[in-house]
Amino acid sequence: YDFHEPHMHSEACIITEIPNSYKYSGIICLSDFGETSFVNPNSSSFVGSIMTIPSEYNRVILFPSNIHHYVAPHGLGGKTRAVFSFNCILKMGT
Repeated sequence: YDFHEPHMHSEACIITEIPNSYKYSGIICLSDFGETSFVNPNSSSFVGSIMTIPSEYNRVILFPSNIHHYVAPHGLGGKTRAVFSFNCILKMGT
């Protein structure tokens, strides 16, 4: 497929059981086409409701796991957009 429906990886970003720990997701771009869009969770923000980041080879995108995101079809027949995606726990401080 050349798209991914809107989704998020976790309902909450903060891990209450582990102090100063947060659930994050990431994307490492392995191709130079396509883009990932993120939905702004703050409806009262002065910033637009959608933020789109184009794929660029070796670009790393790290974001809170509770942010809705998606990939729209790139429309380039015969090309497959490649990424390495992951989930992790980001621990701040000591």
